[in-house]
Amino acid sequence: GYSDAYELFAGSKPANPASTPEVCDGNDNDADTLVDEGFPDSDGDGTKDCLEANVDTDGDTLVNTADSDDDGDGFSDSVENYAGTDSVSSCPTGPSHDAWPPDINRDTRVNVLDVLLFAPVWGTHLGDANYSRRFDLNADQRINVLDVLLFAPVWGRRCT
Repeated sequence: GYSDAYELFAGSKPANPASTPEVCDGNDNDADTLVDEGFPDSDGDGTKDCLEANVDTDGDTLVNTADSDDDGDGFSDSVENYAGTDSVSSCPTGPSHDAWPPDINRDTRVNVLDVLLFAPVWGTHLGDANYSRRFDLNADQRINVLDVLLFAPVWGRRCT
């Protein structure tokens, strides 16, 4: 369900179905023997912030373990984990950091350039060769107009 290019970028092995891009969930998703690598551990205790019982990444007074949207970007952690975006960062920190789900091209704003990137995956579903979870913004295993409609609340905005 992930494109080969995205898997290579995220450190997983495209030819190994057990190796998927790492998400912050306490598991070794990319089958490299490391758990949650690449995710912040702000207090250095060995537990990543997304799993930390006393960290509130988005400042909404809910600790991450009780917060369904750790970065406060309007997309739940479960959707972000499915799509492979960073669930504890609401904005990309660079051109290769997938953080805000509707910012497909990672330029910190949501506009027509992001929507145009849907063309190669439009109408696909999990199991199709062109299907990519990165575009499945509602995590229903189909890429269609329902995913694009999720752009409406943030259209023309920049992430912060």
